Amino acid sequence: MSDSDVNTVLNEIAPKSARGNYKGGTFLNLRCLPDDDCAGVSEDYERLMITKIGSTNEYRYISLLNHSAECKQLGGDKKE
Repeated sequence: MSDSDVNTVLNEIAPKSARGNYKGGTFLNLRCLPDDDCAGVSEDYERLMITKIGSTNEYRYISLLNHSAECKQLGGDKKE
C-alpha cells in the first residue's frame, strides 16, 4: 500500500480530529517469522495508536489500537 492509499483509508476510518492530541511516534524494528520483515513506524495519539508495518509506499499492513475505556475493559481491566 502506498502512503496515499494508507492516508486516504486512515482519514476515513480515523479522522485526525477523532484521534486526539499527538503524543509521539517511533520507528519499529520487530522480529517476526518467517521472513523477519516487520519494521515500520508507530504514531501514538490521545485516543488511538497507529502502527504501520513496511516502508514508505510499501506498507504490508496497518494496525489501529483504540485507547478508549471500553476497549481497555475487554482486556480484563473492568472494574465493578
